[in-house]
Amino acid sequence: MMTTESISGSTEAHTPEEEEARHLNMTIKVLKEQVEIFTSRLEPHDTGHIHTTISTLKHRIGELENERETV
Repeated sequence: MMTTESISGSTEAHTPEEEEARHLNMTIKVLKEQVEIFTSRLEPHDTGHIHTTISTLKHRIGELENERETV
C-alpha cells in the first residue's frame, strides 16, 4: 500500500488500484490540457503536424479512458 502526503501534511493510504486510477485520471487531464494548447496553435496553413499531434493525443486519451473503465 502506498501513501501520499496531502497539502495539509497528513499522509493518506492508497491501494495500488486507487493509485493506478489516480495516475490514469491525472494523465488524461494532462493530455486534454495539451490538446487545448495545440488546438490554440492551429493556423489556416502549415499546421498539419499539429493536427496529427492532436489526433494522436485524442486517440491516446480514448485508450486511457477505456483502460480506466476496467480499473
